[in-house]
Amino acid sequence: MTYLDSEFLSGLSSLTGHAPEFDTGELPGDPFELFAEWFRAAVDAGCDDVRAATVATVDENGVPDARVMNLMELSGKGFCFGTGAESTKVEQLSDSPVAALNFWWQPMNRAVRVRGTARLEAAPNEHFNIWRIEPVRLEFFQAVDARNATRVEYSFEANGWVTKILS
Repeated sequence: MTYLDSEFLSGLSSLTGHAPEFDTGELPGDPFELFAEWFRAAVDAGCDDVRAATVATVDENGVPDARVMNLMELSGKGFCFGTGAESTKVEQLSDSPVAALNFWWQPMNRAVRVRGTARLEAAPNEHFNIWRIEPVRLEFFQAVDARNATRVEYSFEANGWVTKILS
């Protein structure tokens, strides 16, 4: 049984926003600078839930699990979000301290993917934890139209951040 067929889905609009200028010739060496620039642009453009990110973890069997959380802080150490101390994600992060984040700002046709190591940043009380994702890879994606996109990758290597323009 098909619940949503391809004809119906292909008839829906996608990438309905407008992508701003993105000059890959002027990239900062620090990906957090570019993230902060894109984040502020999303705020200025009036994007809803600009702090929202999909946080992906893995369970004890290596099966992915994802949910939406709000960004609490971005520092030179990484991306922080809060969660209940007894949540499934805390159990998963404790057992396998890796995570991925995905930010999507539809009106700007921009996304940022983050992959890295998860660390408990703070436990301000017995019911709440703050976790930090220390990135090893970030990918900045900006759709130009349904078939074309600009992608930039930052990877953390022994000598610091390495930048590649992927498309």
